[in-house]
Amino acid sequence: MLTNKDLVEWLFPRVGREKDIGEKKESIEEYEKRKLEEYKKLARRYGLASIEEYLALEKLAQYIGKSVESMFIEGYFEVRNGHVTYLKLRELALQSLPEEIGKFKYLKLLDVYGNYLEELPKSIGNLENLEILVLTSNRLKELPYEIGELKKLRKLYLEGNKIRELPKSIGD
Repeated sequence: MLTNKDLVEWLFPRVGREKDIGEKKESIEEYEKRKLEEYKKLARRYGLASIEEYLALEKLAQYIGKSVESMFIEGYFEVRNGHVTYLKLRELALQSLPEEIGKFKYLKLLDVYGNYLEELPKSIGNLENLEILVLTSNRLKELPYEIGELKKLRKLYLEGNKIRELPKSIGD
């Protein structure tokens, strides 16, 4: 989990943070505070407890060519108890998933049915609460070793892929 200071540094690199507002200059600190409040407001809008999770959703939305708002309206994700618990990215012609997918630590279901995935990011192993993973009808040849970190995984759907064997880390 990022501290507020780390989050500010990550969100607002020092270069070019001074903004002109009319004739008055906004200080770097004022800009950071204002932007942080904007992100908090956006996170709350979708019922999220953390800015970090909202930012991961924003990156994911950009990756699939949508806005967080349209993803929300179209049912691509669900939020429960302040966290994203369900992600449905079906038939979006995705060739890969962004590393940000690993930021959804409370995710219980990830459904990427019917894409063109050839590999999964190593960050998939960070989804410590994942129970159901739907990888059906993709182009996967292997699963990353990190998939063995998914200790709560109960159901793994792999039909329609080119996987010949599972990593030895599964079932440890």
